[in-house]
Amino acid sequence: MQKSQYIIAVLLCCLAIPAFAADTLEGTAKRVTELEKADLVLQEDLAKTQAYIDGMNNNLKKALDAEVTARKSLAALLEKETAARAAAEEKLTTQMAAEAKDRAASDAAAQAKIAALEKALADQQVASAKQIADLQGALDQEAQARAAAEQDAAKSRDKIVERAKKDRTIFGVLGVLLGGAIAVK
Repeated sequence: MQKSQYIIAVLLCCLAIPAFAADTLEGTAKRVTELEKADLVLQEDLAKTQAYIDGMNNNLKKALDAEVTARKSLAALLEKETAARAAAEEKLTTQMAAEAKDRAASDAAAQAKIAALEKALADQQVASAKQIADLQGALDQEAQARAAAEQDAAKSRDKIVERAKKDRTIFGVLGVLLGGAIAVK
């Protein structure tokens, strides 16, 4: 039961007890007057209660409207943030793809440069090996020429030594003969 109905029921009970006790018309009229006053008080209380309930309903309606507005605002904000996050993720994905592409291109360029350097190194090694072989051949020829020159020099020395020996022998014989001729004279 509502509060106002409860109050009405209690007042009616309070008023009904003396009504049964009065046997006269005057008592009945008095009771009717009292009942009318009680009814008027109850009507006023009912009006106040109804106004209070209406005020509470209005407050609840305003609070509900504020809640709905806040939820709509939050939903819009969430949607906006979701869109911003999706855009950021897409931008990041695009950036990562571009970086991967750049890295692949850089790796390919580096591989091409490495291949070119390896080819240049191989060419240089071949050229160096050929140059070393040419120098070794020239060194071998020079060594052979030096050996031949040393043999020729040794032969020439031997000839000079033999001639010197012969010349000493001849000069020794001539010196003895000349000394003997001088002594004979």
